[in-house]
Order: sequence, then C-alpha cells, then structure tokens
Amino acid sequence: MSQLVLISNNYLSVPDARDVNEVPASLAEVGTVLSNMAYYGYAPSFAALAAIQQLSQTTLAHFWTSVEPTFSQLSAADREMSLFVVYKNFPAEVLSLKQGEYWTAQILMYLGAPASLLTQPEAQRPALVQPGSASPTLHPSLTLKKLELAEPTTLDSLYQMLREKSVRWTPTQRTHIGFIHYALGLPPANIEHFRFKENGIALLVDTWSATHHPVLKNATDVLRLAAGLSGGDLSLRDVVVFRSFKRWERKLLLSILEKAPNLNEDFAARAQAWKKLLSKLHPGDYAFVRVSTAYDALYNNKLTSFHQTVEQALSIGDISVLDTLATRPGEFVRRLHQLYALFGESVVQKFRPVTRKLSAIQLLKLQSYLRTINSRQTLMYPPNGNWSRVQIAANNKVIIPLGVLTILLRDIGESLLALIPPLYPEGVALPPEARNIKLQTNDQELAPYGRGTVFAIPEDVRFIRTASYWEQPGQTVWFDNGWNFFNSKWEALSSMCWNAPGLLAEKDGQLIHAEGAQNVAAVFSGDPVNSDELHGRACQLIDLYLEPLQKAGVRYAVWNILSYSRVPFDSVPEVLATLQWGENPEVGALYEPARAQMVFPLKGKNLTKYVAMIDVQARKLVYLDANFPGDVSSAISNSERLSLLMPAYLEYLRALPTVTDYFASVAVGPQVITKEACFTGVGLNLGATSPAT
Repeated sequence: MSQLVLISNNYLSVPDARDVNEVPASLAEVGTVLSNMAYYGYAPSFAALAAIQQLSQTTLAHFWTSVEPTFSQLSAADREMSLFVVYKNFPAEVLSLKQGEYWTAQILMYLGAPASLLTQPEAQRPALVQPGSASPTLHPSLTLKKLELAEPTTLDSLYQMLREKSVRWTPTQRTHIGFIHYALGLPPANIEHFRFKENGIALLVDTWSATHHPVLKNATDVLRLAAGLSGGDLSLRDVVVFRSFKRWERKLLLSILEKAPNLNEDFAARAQAWKKLLSKLHPGDYAFVRVSTAYDALYNNKLTSFHQTVEQALSIGDISVLDTLATRPGEFVRRLHQLYALFGESVVQKFRPVTRKLSAIQLLKLQSYLRTINSRQTLMYPPNGNWSRVQIAANNKVIIPLGVLTILLRDIGESLLALIPPLYPEGVALPPEARNIKLQTNDQELAPYGRGTVFAIPEDVRFIRTASYWEQPGQTVWFDNGWNFFNSKWEALSSMCWNAPGLLAEKDGQLIHAEGAQNVAAVFSGDPVNSDELHGRACQLIDLYLEPLQKAGVRYAVWNILSYSRVPFDSVPEVLATLQWGENPEVGALYEPARAQMVFPLKGKNLTKYVAMIDVQARKLVYLDANFPGDVSSAISNSERLSLLMPAYLEYLRALPTVTDYFASVAVGPQVITKEACFTGVGLNLGATSPAT
C-alpha cells in the first residue's frame, strides 16, 4: 500500500544500495526493469534511476517483483480488459462486418449465445512496447509519468499536502491519507489542523474508535461527524438518516456540543438536521444544560440563524449588513456581486480589508470570476453542488464597471503577493503545461487536477480509444461507453454507442453510418453480456479517428459513461473508464497501459459520468468530470441536452484558475515545479492565508 500511495503521487521508493559483497545488477538488468516500467507508462527520475542502478541483482529482482503489482493496478493492466471485449481483433474485425452480420451476432449474444462462437479467433498483434526488453523502443506519442525518488519524509510531506488541501478530497485522496495516517501512527485527527474541515472530519470518520477523542470546536463539526458516521454526506447537502449511536458516542458528541460556541446559531442554521440528530443523541439522558436549553429553543422555533439575519437585512436594504458579513469573509465573497448590485461602490471599500482574510484559493477563484463575469453569456447553478440537477440561466448580473474591477483586482493581487511569494523565496521554474492545468475544485471525483485541465494531443496521434470496463458477478448490467459529436456551433451531428454501433464514416464532409473501412471516423467494439463471464467482467471499446472526424465537420466530441441498468457506480465491485491515444490502432494490445492518458475508477451514487471532451480542430483533450443529467438508455438521447449544457460548462471551466495563476506573483527562479507536481498539487499551498488571520 505504501508504494501504491507513493506512485499515485509520482514518487518511487527504492531500497537501500547493495552491500559491497553482493553482485551488482548489470546494465541489461537495469534496462529490463526500465523497459517494464515503460510498459506500464512510468519512468524514474534521474535520482530514482541512480538509486536503482546501485542495487544488487538480488535486491533489484526483489524490488521489481514487489512493485510490479502496483504498476499493474494503477495502470489498469491487471484488469486484462482485452479479454472481455466482444471482438478481440478490434477494430479490423468490426470493419469487416456488414450491418446485418453485426446485428445478427449481437442479438444472438443477447439471447445467450457465447461470443466466442460468433467472432473470429484472436490473432497476434504487433507489439507496441515489449516488456522485459533491455532496449525498449518507445513511440513518440507515449508520455511516461516521471517518478521522483521517495525520501524517508515523503509520506509526511504527502500527509501535510493533503491536510493543506482547501478543497474536498477525491475518494482516492481520502484513501491515501487514511493509509498514511495509520502508517505514521498519528493521533486522532484534529480538524483545526485541516484547511478544509470536511476533510478532517472525513479522516475522523475513517479512523473512528472508542479510544479516540476528536478535537472539534463547533456544533456544525459535530453534525458533519455524525452524518459521516451514519454513512451520510459530510457536506450536509443531502438529507441524512442518522444511525443509532452507542452510549459512549452519544456522551462524547454531546460533551463537545456543550462546549461549542454559537450553539443556538448553529442549531438554527440547519434546524431539521439538528432535530433528527438530537433525537438520536437523547440529551435529556445527561446533564448537558446548554445543549438541552438550545434543543428546547430549537423545537419551539425561537432560534435565528446568521443566514436569516443577513437575508432579513438585505430585504430591507440595510447597509449595516456589510459589517455583519465582514465577520465571515467566505460568506462576503459568495455574496459580493449581489451586494454590489444592492449597494454599489460602497461595498468595495468594505470588502477591501476582507481580502487580507481570504485564503489563496479563495482569492484565485474570486480573481478569475471578476476577470470573466462581465463577458459570460450563461451561468450554471448545480443545486447543493449536484451537477445531475444543474440549471442554466442567462447572465443577467449587474455589470461591474472597469474602474471597480480594477480596484478589486488590485487588492486581490496585493493579497496574493503577500501570501504566495514568501512560500517560494528563491522563485520557481514552471513547466509549459502549467497554464493548462486547472486547480482542483470541490465535488471532483476522478483526478487531483482540476476540471477544465487541457491536454494537447500530439501531432502523430491518429486515433483515440476509450473503454468502459465493469465487474458484477451473477447479474447482467451495462455501463455504456459513448460519444456525442457536434459541429463548431454545438449542433449535434451523430453519436457512437451500443445502439449506434458498427462504424461511422466520413462521406462528402458528413458523418454517416456505413460499412467497410473507407474514411472510418469511429467504430464500436460490440456490446458484451457480463453475466456470461465467470466473474461478471465486460469491456466496451470505441475508437475515434481524428482526421475523418474533422473532415466530417466534427469540432467537439464528448465522452460519457452511462449506467444503462440504472445501477449506481458504487453499487458494483468496479467500473473503470480509460482513454488511450496512438498512431496505429492495429499495433499493440487493445489496452496498452503505456498509451493510456486517463484511467479512472468511477464511484458514487451517480448513473452518468461525462469524463472528457475532445476539441478535434484544436487537437485538445479537456477533462470534464461532470455528472450531468442524462438519459442512461443511450448516448444518442443526450445530444440535444449536451448542445445546451456544454457551451455553458465550457464558460464555467474557463473561469477557473490555473496553476500558472497561482504562481503569477512568484519570480522566476531555481525551484523546479515539475509537470507531475502541477497535476497532483504537491507543493501548491492553496490554503495559505495571511499570518494576521
């Protein structure tokens, strides 16, 4: 597990150098290990390579056998997805079929006929990267992930980095910090040490035991903890069904509440949730006077929340509400545009000192918002952060004049200048990719880099292959891999999915469903029936061919995974989404870890995941990670909805800050920020705040 956490964060732990009496590893043996790493899509840094070269034959062999399962797991090579594709000789085999032949075989498979009786025997394919070779030949389109040499303090540094995250952890990050917490033998988490309190509470939930005495400072923290212990949403956006708590748990939670400040106000802020929780905690069983008194006032509707106080003041235009909001900088930021619309430039003077109390990520988000809001056509509103119910509205916000924007942006710039450069006193050297890497945001589930991150597609890449892989023993389910195609005006052109299969071709500048291998634009690998396989495994592939797509007028292609069976992603053992690219679709295995650009386990209670978008003309891959609403029966049904959603979503993505924005106030210097660090966020203190706060 230690190597899993390290490699996931672009580090590699190498054993100590050999004893002088041991036989040193030969150059060929080291080369073989490097070739094997390249097969999985990884390469060591110079420091890691130097450490590997110091190993003995025995230690090198042991090192590789111990680390290879981790490489295989992270790259998804261990799933052996090629075995569970209908047409093993994809795409050539599908291209050889007529529509009638394709559908006859597919219907017979749905009726229970084994796919092996209806498809060609698997033929040997030319190798892309030959594992075990001491001199691997790598294609230019292969981009290997560089692994830095792990030091004894690396786990501590990763723990600190995750603790400083100012946004919600992805499921993978939450798993990683749980392991590190255990491996380092750390005491129960003190959420005051976590930049984003929900993260600290998540760790408390994952390490919960009767011997722990959590450090919680307010009532809302207790509510979140109780929600997490009940399997509910820590953000409290959804209705929580609280479990029955043990006597020691009730006494512990109530004792924390008894000492919490602003008890009445916090109870009032989430009255219904508190009524449900307190009915489970039975405060009357104990002599907690403050809790019992506040509980009584709550049930008799005698409490007023901060939100209610602010809303009441705004309803009557009471400008003194600005002083009230200044006590809560985050709330002031969220309402800034609304306040400007109500009170005009007087808001600016009240807000200026507030910028000194904001974190780096708050300042960067506000900076990007102010730079883009006047020019945006639409705004997106996911209710309680739920993108599956997102609403789109025209941008009717009051225009903020250039003079006001200049003042606000200057103050934000000065605050960032006070925060960020002191963290990098020698200056930094950024990779060119930094300008395309967005900072991580809340509600992401897949990657540590932010939604809207752009990947340039190399010029030699001719095809893109996506896959959905799933496992569910004893039950037939489908998690469909699909693409929707649009022109430059976001008008729907066509789709590729299970019920629009076979192939799409370009003819006279248009996309058509056709037969044969001429001008193929997209091709589908067949629809597997997972229950026919012993462990319930199945895989769908789709190949896209960029040049024919562009000739057919396709500007945008949106990749999605849909749960046809309406089974949430986290209700089955595994759902995986992968994206590869390369030059020749017939070279290499159907799944080659070295050419995989994205490998994402899909989790959550969602039925849809819009993973990425391709700008065919600009040759860019854009990371989306959106649970848009959709008809899960077929990607075809979602084209019209995406025509409306995607332009608005791209506007939203453009308004998110990048790694370059974070370092904008830092001088150029010798401290190298690697591309891998930009993607994982290592070394970016987004939660930094002024010492005065």
